[in-house]
Amino acid sequence: MVGSKEIRTKALSQLKGHWTEPVVFTLLYMLILIAISALSGRNDEHAGLSTVIQLLVMGPVTYGVTKYFLSFKREEAVDNSMLLAGFKKFTKTFTLYLLMSIKTFLWTLLFIIPGIIAIYRYSMAYFLMIDHPELSANELLAKSSQLMDGYKWKLFVLQLSFIGWQILAIFTFGIGFLWLQPYMAVSQAHFYDMLKEEHKKV
Repeated sequence: MVGSKEIRTKALSQLKGHWTEPVVFTLLYMLILIAISALSGRNDEHAGLSTVIQLLVMGPVTYGVTKYFLSFKREEAVDNSMLLAGFKKFTKTFTLYLLMSIKTFLWTLLFIIPGIIAIYRYSMAYFLMIDHPELSANELLAKSSQLMDGYKWKLFVLQLSFIGWQILAIFTFGIGFLWLQPYMAVSQAHFYDMLKEEHKKV
């Protein structure tokens, strides 16, 4: 697999001249995250409600975001309605998010490092759901684990390579994340497709 720099270059090349739609899509996604966060309240009196809503909403939304940027990377048609595409597959997208959360939490109980490793182990699950809708949530997690075997560090390095841009985005009062998030998401979509190709060679 090519390195992080090459992946970022490919992603940036695709986004060049096509930033508007991904930025608007990212704004809508961030507004959903802000709304969920706001429900917790300053004194955490609505924290329980926020957790329930997060569990119900984040699975379908994560699917929608993943589908949008994977489609963008593959030069397929995209539109803002894809943000809600996961609600049409609510049972599976919700179940997948719930199982990922539970498994990651259980690994985190052992120590923070196993929890982080679990996040990377299951990071391809929603991509795989798009390409393999016939698989169950448990099968998607197992396939993601198999796909990421030996590649977790590569994805970590790719994400770490954005740290400078993340710091700069913070200094723009968060506005810069509207451009950074698509850049990172398209890069991860490239990582996923390259990962699939790597496994075909084995």
